[in-house]
Amino acid sequence: MVSSSNGDTFSEKSIIQSPPPEGSLEYRLIRPCDRYEDEYNECKSSKSRRQQIFVYGQTIDCESWAKDFENCKKWTWASDEEAARSVIESERKRLHERLIPHMQNKVWEKRDGAPPGWNKPLPEFEAQNQDSYLTLMKDSDEKGGGSSTSSGCMIQ
Repeated sequence: MVSSSNGDTFSEKSIIQSPPPEGSLEYRLIRPCDRYEDEYNECKSSKSRRQQIFVYGQTIDCESWAKDFENCKKWTWASDEEAARSVIESERKRLHERLIPHMQNKVWEKRDGAPPGWNKPLPEFEAQNQDSYLTLMKDSDEKGGGSSTSSGCMIQ
């Protein structure tokens, strides 16, 4: 719980972020503050630490999440522009690191549009599946004849 200057108390997760300046799209990169706290807690958990050792051979530094959480709170509560810029820069760095493997991918050929004939009729064998068990169950649910949420076992 946090106390405001007028004595009101409120949860940190109930805070609404300061509105971004008009016409500025980069402020949309800032996530709600509780997301940074959640990411930090997840990063520091023992389960994540084991996963990090398995994947990277060592644990990763989680302090960037803690720093972003603190800067997000500064931006949210005090409209601190420098804190907002720091969070935006951090988010840009994360986005860049996430897209590096995609951009360096030499296996798949990138395309400019949908392949030709992407919306043509389904092949003949799909017509044979019209009487499948799943199709019959879907039809009976739509007609109200069966319930897919029943707790009992159905044997036919």
